[in-house]
Amino acid sequence: GHLSLAKRCWEDPSLGRLFARGLLPKRERSLAFRIRKLLFRHPGKRLLHIGGWMHMIDAPHTLFWFLKDLGPRRLLLDPGGRSP
Repeated sequence: GHLSLAKRCWEDPSLGRLFARGLLPKRERSLAFRIRKLLFRHPGKRLLHIGGWMHMIDAPHTLFWFLKDLGPRRLLLDPGGRSP
């Protein structure tokens, strides 16, 4: 059920904003800062962050929102091993 909910939240901005309300903006900003710091220390390298789908909702004050200027790519992984 979480995979289909994640897809719906990623596709529907209003639903995504509703779910993103449960996140802590200070924590999201801190995670974004740590990721930017890693990228700054390793220029030209690529970074893979594996985390919860709610942090990748395209809504204000989410991790994805704080890193949007970097052009991050989001992927939903199916826990059953099937391709999304």
